[in-house]
Amino acid sequence: MRAGFVVLAMDPLGQGERMQYVDPQTGQLVVNWGTTEHSHAGLQCTLTGANIARYFVHDAVRAVDYLCTRQEVDPNRIGVTGNSGGGTQTSYLLMVDQRIKVGVPCTYITSREHYLQTGQAHDAEQNLYGAVSEGINYDDFVTAIAPNPVMIGAVASDFFVIEGTLQSAKRARHVYQLYQRPENFRLVVAPGIHRYASLLRREAVKWFQYHLMGIGSQLEDVIVTDPLEHWETITSQRDFTEEQDEGFALEPLPDQELWCTESGQVYIDQPKAPKVFHFNREASQSAPPLTNPREVLRQAVLGERVRNPLWVRCLDSGREGDLEWHQVFFFTEPGIAVSGIWVTADAKAAPWLVLSEEGTEVLATNPAGIADLAREKGRLFLFDVRGIGAVKQRPINPRDYSGLYGTEFVLNYNAIMLKDSLVWMRAYDVLRALEYVQGVTGQSPSLVAYDWLGPIALAAVAAWDNTVAQMEYHRLLADLTSVIDTELHLCEHRLEAFDLARILDIPGLLAQYRDSVTVKSSVDGRGRLRTSAS
Repeated sequence: MRAGFVVLAMDPLGQGERMQYVDPQTGQLVVNWGTTEHSHAGLQCTLTGANIARYFVHDAVRAVDYLCTRQEVDPNRIGVTGNSGGGTQTSYLLMVDQRIKVGVPCTYITSREHYLQTGQAHDAEQNLYGAVSEGINYDDFVTAIAPNPVMIGAVASDFFVIEGTLQSAKRARHVYQLYQRPENFRLVVAPGIHRYASLLRREAVKWFQYHLMGIGSQLEDVIVTDPLEHWETITSQRDFTEEQDEGFALEPLPDQELWCTESGQVYIDQPKAPKVFHFNREASQSAPPLTNPREVLRQAVLGERVRNPLWVRCLDSGREGDLEWHQVFFFTEPGIAVSGIWVTADAKAAPWLVLSEEGTEVLATNPAGIADLAREKGRLFLFDVRGIGAVKQRPINPRDYSGLYGTEFVLNYNAIMLKDSLVWMRAYDVLRALEYVQGVTGQSPSLVAYDWLGPIALAAVAAWDNTVAQMEYHRLLADLTSVIDTELHLCEHRLEAFDLARILDIPGLLAQYRDSVTVKSSVDGRGRLRTSAS
């Protein structure tokens, strides 16, 4: 109000008063707030063939709907701004709602090219299926309402890297020049780290006042210090990340005075109110079945991958007591190396492909177990799909390798933005390993798979043109829809692929292969183990 605006600040999912996973009895969070919650619910949306962004966008549009009902609001003069995740929501709203006349996305706009090089993760709502393959870049968000006014707000030391921000700003400026309205685009870069810096707030107010109220004069770009041109100067400044809030110092109100709900949480006051979980589960249950699921699955696994010749190279070999072993590697597609170790007790026995989540490293962690399995089965080929065992991907960020925001999370979401997934890539590796084992032994291979590699193995078998003699699964996820139907679900991002629950029908495939499959144990949507034999 100090600047002459009516302002609605909305809580996005998982923040403020909208924690979706809060115990109404204790008030404690069951799933951590913010981006952790986004990814927890986001995985279920991905399995359903959607993105949690749809709910963020819907909420933002409804917020504009509400503003337009207020008597003190002019519906023809609405602007939007936000920081970080709010910058994401601002960018999306610019694309979908024509009522927005002025936009100021802050500390979000960079470029796909530069962000992918950092090895950082995006949040679930920021990883749009096919975004990269369809060419959707950050400047597309900015120019969605061109020639209406847009200001990009950035900080010099953001993890949304400034190089990408400058690239997108250059592209956006060109679009506004084509509209002959270059004055309607602006870039402001403040010193400091990831936050809605006071300079950005001041300049955003000026931008809104000028374009919505006709106050002030034409505004130019503001770049306090260009980090790309004056790097040595910047790094020598001790106070580079500090900035005084000149003219904007406000004493915040106590949290309870800002609550819109009695308790401070919607789902404590209204524990039965629907959540993203409920809406997504309903969408999953009402989705029509695929007309040719096996062909869709085959296309997902095979895609346009180049079938590299299986030039198998032996790295080492030897004998340990009654067991003979030798280690090999080959390429399943150009540039993609996989590896495996043969462990043989009986050279005449039918071969078994073994898929452990540790890959061939299981020989170091459980040598006795593998020796016993080799004596039981006769001839094993322990196999490393891409990214595990001897071909484990080097870490690209300091997070837990296979956990939330870790290396595999990042690479998988990057693949999803290419309309692919590590699920399908690894299933392709398994398919090529089956080809190799059959080719080198002249016998139909059998297969044993553990944990999250079970569904991937099942996808490979279904996509392969030949026959697997026997299949044995341990701790197999019984049904992907059980993850969608379980609010506090098994959060296994290594099994995240777009529309996977419809494409990979685990119960249906197990029924199809019932004469050759044994499920030693399985887990439900929460990851709880249950023993079975089938």
